[in-house]
Amino acid sequence: MPDIDIATSCTFGAPLSALHQVSATTVQPHLDEDFALTMLCMVGVPLK
Repeated sequence: MPDIDIATSCTFGAPLSALHQVSATTVQPHLDEDFALTMLCMVGVPLK
């Protein structure tokens, strides 16, 4: 994709919206962290 801004928005826009929804509600402790780590893994960011 020639436009990096559009590619970034497409890749991270919906997951960031979902993360916001998770963090804005009452959830189990650390669920937001687990969700964020899973999102990073989905886009190939190594965690260890």
